[in-house]
Amino acid sequence: MKLDEYFSKYPDNIFGFRVVDGNKIIDFMFDNKWEFLQSKTNDYATQEIKKYEDKDYTYHILYSTTLNFEELFKALSKMIEFNINQEKKQKLFSEKINELKKLFTSMDYEELKEIKFNTPTLLNQGITDPPVDTPPILPLIEEPEK
Repeated sequence: MKLDEYFSKYPDNIFGFRVVDGNKIIDFMFDNKWEFLQSKTNDYATQEIKKYEDKDYTYHILYSTTLNFEELFKALSKMIEFNINQEKKQKLFSEKINELKKLFTSMDYEELKEIKFNTPTLLNQGITDPPVDTPPILPLIEEPEK
């Protein structure tokens, strides 16, 4: 992906890049609930610059003296995609819980005992634990009663 495509793809997150004293730096915003993925090889780092409590996001920099900008943008893109995916999974989880709640209020006990779920391939093969590097699902945020 070209550098300008990162700005187009993540306009709410990435807003600048520069070089200061040999450090390549990318300026970006993260939701305060988002997680950072650490570099396995310690070739880049992040630093919080300013937290905007009233806006629920924080200005950060991602920097490195060894990686080029393309590698830094790829690392940041991976972090953004990870967090977007976590948000989507949390939303889906909440939707599925609400579907289950409706089932449990509308069906009787004997009918509920007969419910079978289609499961992912891993579960069908008897593997019940997610792979070790799979991050946990974000905590469930209760929706207010309607």
